[in-house]
Amino acid sequence: MDYPIIDYGKVLRPIFSFITIIIFSCTVFAKPTGTIYGTVTDSLSKQPLFGVNIIIVENGRGVSSNSAGYFEFSAVDTGEFTLEFTYIGYKKQILSGVVVTESGRTRLNVSMEESYVLLEPVEVSGLRFRQLQEDTRTSVLSLRPESARILPGAAEDVMRTLQAMPGVVTRSDFSSQLIVRGSGPDQNLIVMDDIEVFNPYRLYGLISMFNPDTIDDINLITGGFPVSYGDRLSAVLSVTNKEGRRNSPIEGNVNTNITDANIVLEGRTPLGLEGSWIVSARRTYYDLIAGPVARNLDLVDDDVAFPNFTDFQSKITIGPYNGHRFYFNTLLSRDAVNIISGENRPAPDSIAVVDRTDHRVLGAAWHYSPSNNLFSRVTISHYRNIGDSDFEGHLFDPTLDWDGSSDVLLEEQLISSLYEFEKTSISQEVIYASGKHEISGGTGIDFLSSRIIWRADLGPIFRSFLEDLDVPLLTEFTQSRNYIRMYGYVKDRWRITNRFTVDPGIRFDYYTILGNVYVSPRLSASYALDQRSTVRGSIGRFLQSPGYEKIFGQSQFFDLTDREAMHRLQPEEAHHYVFGIDRWFSNSLYLRIEGYVKDFVNLISVDRVPGTRYVSDPIQGRDQRFSDGWSAPYPVTVDSVTINPNNDASGQSYGIELFLEKQSASLRDPLSGWISYSYSIANRYQYGRTLPFDFDQRRTLNIVLNYRFSNALELGARWRYGSGFPHSPPVGIRPRFVTSEENGEVVQRVRTDPEGNVLFHIDRGDFSNRNTTRLPDYSRIDVRLNWHTSFVGLRWLFYLDVINILNRKNVINYRYFIEDMEIQERATTMFPILPTLGFSFTF
Repeated sequence: MDYPIIDYGKVLRPIFSFITIIIFSCTVFAKPTGTIYGTVTDSLSKQPLFGVNIIIVENGRGVSSNSAGYFEFSAVDTGEFTLEFTYIGYKKQILSGVVVTESGRTRLNVSMEESYVLLEPVEVSGLRFRQLQEDTRTSVLSLRPESARILPGAAEDVMRTLQAMPGVVTRSDFSSQLIVRGSGPDQNLIVMDDIEVFNPYRLYGLISMFNPDTIDDINLITGGFPVSYGDRLSAVLSVTNKEGRRNSPIEGNVNTNITDANIVLEGRTPLGLEGSWIVSARRTYYDLIAGPVARNLDLVDDDVAFPNFTDFQSKITIGPYNGHRFYFNTLLSRDAVNIISGENRPAPDSIAVVDRTDHRVLGAAWHYSPSNNLFSRVTISHYRNIGDSDFEGHLFDPTLDWDGSSDVLLEEQLISSLYEFEKTSISQEVIYASGKHEISGGTGIDFLSSRIIWRADLGPIFRSFLEDLDVPLLTEFTQSRNYIRMYGYVKDRWRITNRFTVDPGIRFDYYTILGNVYVSPRLSASYALDQRSTVRGSIGRFLQSPGYEKIFGQSQFFDLTDREAMHRLQPEEAHHYVFGIDRWFSNSLYLRIEGYVKDFVNLISVDRVPGTRYVSDPIQGRDQRFSDGWSAPYPVTVDSVTINPNNDASGQSYGIELFLEKQSASLRDPLSGWISYSYSIANRYQYGRTLPFDFDQRRTLNIVLNYRFSNALELGARWRYGSGFPHSPPVGIRPRFVTSEENGEVVQRVRTDPEGNVLFHIDRGDFSNRNTTRLPDYSRIDVRLNWHTSFVGLRWLFYLDVINILNRKNVINYRYFIEDMEIQERATTMFPILPTLGFSFTF
């Protein structure tokens, strides 16, 4: 199968030329530099401290210590400096007179003492810390949790906040899913406290499971991620929940608005144990607000629960004890909806929906550091997601537009489903630092279990409607599968010189569902042009196995029941090529430019088999509104879509991204925010045709601004623009047919309504018509006003958040219907103007 070859040289030559000019300019004017490095430990236990904030006071550069307590500043100008070390629960350390010589390496070993004095909060906007210049990872986006709490229009949601970052888009206002660099949501690995999560969405994808009030760190790697992560093609989202504060037995925070409430409690561990605890509970109350309104309008019956969810989350930390630290994580949540149409509502159609989804995450981890250069982490976890749904409805013919009359065509549709996914995992990682090398390796095993039950009883109109949309018709499907994933990896971050670092790695994966072992080599490197500019690049192979646990991000369902056929299947594969440069122009102004290419091979598609469809031709000179205006139906051969998987699809995506950020740490510099711009192209090659990927948004722009008028008042705004997504328009109309028996033979006839008018289908064309047009461009402006104050001994935040303040009608799709034998369209739009009031207080 021949596909057009993208001339990457032609596409990326101007990008790399521009970056080369910047590199050359920085190199020519580079100053003599040296390195400051060392470790940070607890003064009593001598255990390394992870996440200590270290700042060079003279130039504002900042890093954080890694899990072994190690930190490093490379390419530091020669001279004498002061370093400041801060860590929650510990006394601040200030080291003066730190001397840096040309090409020299200055080592510092810092011990920090615990303190129960609460540090004053420091307002910092944007990225939390600068990425270490010797950190070779490309495409790293570090987001501080505060941004998720205050970004206008993000609904205080982590994943919606990440949608304002370069290379990240979403399909609609109604989804918190992440689409990264031309890949689908199922191709993102999502990890919480080293525990993989399959379904991180709540309220049917409207928001995510992550509670911004309990999060310590948010990292999204949009390409070229290291070998410690696997079984995904696109990106890695890693979220770390914070430990509870140890300065008091209990303190807390309450956040509430017109849609939900959230309470967080935390404190030090009782019974004299070293450690801390933190718990949170959330509940939405759309059901308590929207429910009464809908009942008063007779839109639903009295016994109704609108979509709602509740969750409970906890993290217990024990230690440190002689280099040992233990963590225990729990997350329990439930989504539910129960909607029954009211008998007195104006429209004659009706639905009854009962749906419930439960999530359970349990984890335990043991961190051990016997010395400053050795760290070990063992994690055991259990994840369970179960959902059941029942739908019953009498629905309109989707090709007709209801005009308020009682003479309508309704069909009964019955659908029921149940799914259950479980995963039990054991993993270990060891990190050893020696000289210029930091070697890490790990192994793990995942035991997965999945069960899916699906039953559908659809009327003939909806069956034909789904066939026109190229959707396979599943009337009954029951499947249970158990399989295992095993993996191992090793990598070495090697500081070849003070400026140049490489990180080669290799990963081995074994999937019992495929019955084979696969090898994934990867390489990344960084070069410090000077103390403010860094060049990074990465290349690697990335694999993804098939599995029902990835169903939440897929647009297609696959039958994985045939074990022999599965062993002939290959994992999906992507090759990443990433190259970029970043520079700090000042202590608060940061720029990153990055180009990337992704090649996809062995993408899973579905078989198409020859099928039969009846067609009829219009008879010239006759009225096509009636059956005698059409010829007798006759069969033609068409492709029918199945659910049998194959590896016959491939794809490519490439683009350039720009990220410019302005940070602020005081009222003397009140403006902060960022601008992110992406230009990208994502294509798929399938069934002998090149077509734009479903989520191919060529141009994306986000402008986020925040202005702090005083300690009490700040105003934020966000403008988001995106070019239109691909769209498949209808190509015409064709008559429907009814099957009857005449003289012992089955025949097809043109179907008519009681008045003799022909009933039509909307013809969507074949696969060649897919994604041939574009939806209109997207544009939305959100604003948020925050007011901070204190009274009755509490710290308060009151806010007004307005989504889509200009009330622009952004189109998510079109609904097509037939009127007077012509196809008409009606746009389905996303969020209108939507204000939210809320407040939070801390005690």
